[in-house]
Amino acid sequence: RLVRYGVNERQKPSRFADGETVHIITERSVEALRQKGLDVTYLTFRPNLVVADSSEVFHEETWGTLEFVSGVELKLSKLCDRCGIINLNPENGEAARVANLKMLSEYRRERIPAKPSKGIPFGIHARVVRPG
Repeated sequence: RLVRYGVNERQKPSRFADGETVHIITERSVEALRQKGLDVTYLTFRPNLVVADSSEVFHEETWGTLEFVSGVELKLSKLCDRCGIINLNPENGEAARVANLKMLSEYRRERIPAKPSKGIPFGIHARVVRPG
């Protein structure tokens, strides 16, 4: 998120900025989490882009770039580490029925025991290489 200041002031990033402009998840990965018992929808993860992908779960983590018919090209850069906000329902702010972050952590440890990230990953960050 970019915080805008007055005309004569420079733009400064928010302390919550992730460093990349686009956050991507796939419908298939969200569905896999729901099948494991997590109380989530795609809104839980606040993505900019949700891809309908019927490949294997977390397939998005293997992509290098995405190119769209419009000419837009995105370069995928790093996994998105999750925080406790996924324990809240994004529509009403109430606590989810289950401990989503804990369950996600356990599920991800089963799938990637030597993960490259120190956090609990779900989704991937990307930057715009070529706008459309």
